[in-house]
Amino acid sequence: MALWMDLPEDMVVEILLRLPAKSLLRFKCVCRKWLVLIESPSFIDLHLRVRHNNGDQGILLFHEYIKGEEGKSFLSFHSDSDDELLSGVNVAPHLELDSVEDDGRIHKPFLVGSCNGIVCLSLEFGKFILFNPVLRGCGYKKISITTPLAFGCLPNPEFEYSDVDYGFGYDSLNDDYKILSTVNIMHYRGYPFIVGNKVEIYNLSTNSWRKLELDDGFSRFSADPPMLFFNGNLHWINLEDDDRDWNYYYIACFNLGTEVLRKIPIPDIELPINGFLVLLDEYLTFIQRYSRDGDSPNPSDIIYFDIWIMKGYGINETWIKRYHLEPLWNVDRPLLFLKNDRLICKDYPSPFDPPGDLFDEYKRHLVSIDLNTLQTQQYHHINVIRAISYRETLVSIINKKSSPPNPLLL
Repeated sequence: MALWMDLPEDMVVEILLRLPAKSLLRFKCVCRKWLVLIESPSFIDLHLRVRHNNGDQGILLFHEYIKGEEGKSFLSFHSDSDDELLSGVNVAPHLELDSVEDDGRIHKPFLVGSCNGIVCLSLEFGKFILFNPVLRGCGYKKISITTPLAFGCLPNPEFEYSDVDYGFGYDSLNDDYKILSTVNIMHYRGYPFIVGNKVEIYNLSTNSWRKLELDDGFSRFSADPPMLFFNGNLHWINLEDDDRDWNYYYIACFNLGTEVLRKIPIPDIELPINGFLVLLDEYLTFIQRYSRDGDSPNPSDIIYFDIWIMKGYGINETWIKRYHLEPLWNVDRPLLFLKNDRLICKDYPSPFDPPGDLFDEYKRHLVSIDLNTLQTQQYHHINVIRAISYRETLVSIINKKSSPPNPLLL
């Protein structure tokens, strides 16, 4: 019986490249040669590429429990199997997230996004955490920035600062991870009125923030839920004043490499916008949610979903309506698609819950919709605020001195 040391080195590398990140961390103790190999930047990059090409990814859920003045947040990791999600099976233990106390205030975490295995959490008032959950202690980094006043806005009693939105992604052009932060500046005397916005971007490579000057045409920012990273760009549904229509919506597309912001028109629809951006089969996807009368739906309404995909990325004429889902009940916000033609959404709490709990964000379950049969199933997971795709990798955001290429990978 052949042992692993009898195998050719290139075959050993090919086998290791196809193993999960957690297994590779354990195998570093097999021998020094494997330790050097698995920790080399070239192996880590190749492992990431193999995992991406194989479509190996799971689901990351962000939960938050609120009771009185106290709250707990944690992440749970799952496969993208519908059966495992339904049963509540985890592929890794829950990771409880600590709130941070600063200046006498408690900063609660929120899941901004994930890219290449790196998770980005935001804390209230402009604090961030970047880390790789697989590496835990050795891939953990905190980033602190100041409040929106750091954008150069002088304190003024006539203004308030609200609608702070974030996006996180990877800049492949410069091999860097970046956080985009946008802040709407509000005038609140008499009635709220947006008078401008400020934009900053964080570079992991320099551990610093820069102010960005964008085209005046991008006068409003609205990223709810947080920005979607896809194809090297951050995307969100934007709203701005326009001569043609006071409510002019489009998809803002920010390239992390060139740092250029452009507009992508939404599909040609006439109903009031209540749209969401997700990914379906690696296509940029726009979901329009509406009720029978066209207004923003209530829990008791019959809900309709129109699902549009952009077949040619960035080509406006390639929007295609892929699905029309009706009737749906107790379905609120779409979150993400599974591989088996199921859409995961947040539901509304049951109408039979105690009074006052109907719109409680923290008592909602997850529900999946079969895109072909419209059959719905409720998951055991509750208190889920966000659900995103997640891929386990060996990538660390801690800057390390680059090592020479590994001869086993040449």
